Amino acid sequence: MYSSSSSGSARNQVLAGLVALAGSASGQLSTRPAVFPGLDILGPGISSNLPLPTASSVMWATGYIPMYCKYEAGAQGVSAYDIQVFNITYSDCSTPWVFCRHKDSPTSQTDMINQFGRLPVKMRNYVRHVISIPTGGGAHAWSGVGDIMIRGAVTTAQALTVWIHEIAHCIDAHNGPGGTSDFSATSTWLTAFNADTAVPDGYATTSQAENFAQNTVVALYDKLNTLTGGIWGQPYDVWKIQNQFTAVETQLGSQLLPGGTCSRGIYSGVTVSSPVVCAGPLSTACLAAGYPLKKRGNGRAAVEEIEKRAVGVLESRKLTLADVPANRTTAADKAKSYRGPLPKGVDANAPYPLNCANPVLPDFWTY
Repeated sequence: MYSSSSSGSARNQVLAGLVALAGSASGQLSTRPAVFPGLDILGPGISSNLPLPTASSVMWATGYIPMYCKYEAGAQGVSAYDIQVFNITYSDCSTPWVFCRHKDSPTSQTDMINQFGRLPVKMRNYVRHVISIPTGGGAHAWSGVGDIMIRGAVTTAQALTVWIHEIAHCIDAHNGPGGTSDFSATSTWLTAFNADTAVPDGYATTSQAENFAQNTVVALYDKLNTLTGGIWGQPYDVWKIQNQFTAVETQLGSQLLPGGTCSRGIYSGVTVSSPVVCAGPLSTACLAAGYPLKKRGNGRAAVEEIEKRAVGVLESRKLTLADVPANRTTAADKAKSYRGPLPKGVDANAPYPLNCANPVLPDFWTY
């Protein structure tokens, strides 16, 4: 049994070891060689082993929108009035996911339903909202603690790797200590990284969070293609990343496999929906029902305040998602705020999401 002084010394030694480990890993990451020229080549082998889901869709009444989707519409320069909100209920989960799609998005509602629904249901448990909006060119995606944003067209079999990558960020955020921190920052992950000599592709050299996400794509392919040798059947030097993708497989286990049913709400902050608000002052039915409008401005503090206010309205009136009129859902979960405190050192009034090159929110908002 340690005394208080020796215990403090021991803790300091452990912390120093972790810092050194992280420093060594981060120093090597940017110069690591890539095994694959890109992970799109794994897309067909993944999609062919994930069944097309059976799903039903129910549109929300006009004027009602999850607060997160409304905020993102403003942040991306599109009108919240043009966001189509719908519940998607898959055959493996009785609780629907709430999708938000801009009317001009090149990613169709069917593509959103099928691409997301192909992912193993235990991976989908980590996601709250899926959002799709138009973009000026190309396809881009990013993810927060439990939300996935798609800009542009994501429709091909290869593009399934984009969905896996983004959902992997949501998974990463809940597999560190306590289920509320990043697995990609743990000693387990960094040890696996340091035991290898490469990373999956060039994008994986961006950060350990991106490296974990790309290794999740590799791990899923490996698990789904066991009859053909898994990832080892690919004509590349996969042994150079075997400790990393094996660490993903060990951590996630059966979550990488199709089958089973959902367990929504088991991860901290990943609720069924962000609070329901009104799209704007023209949403008269929504306003008459007592739902709030988001405050003007894109400041993070204002968003947090509105989330809390919306939760208060829902709680005080005992409202659930089933109270959205005209097009009702069977979800019984109350809409609650999903955000916890901002990470240390982040300006509460800074607009977000920030550009990919902006380093202010590397662990909170991952691209």
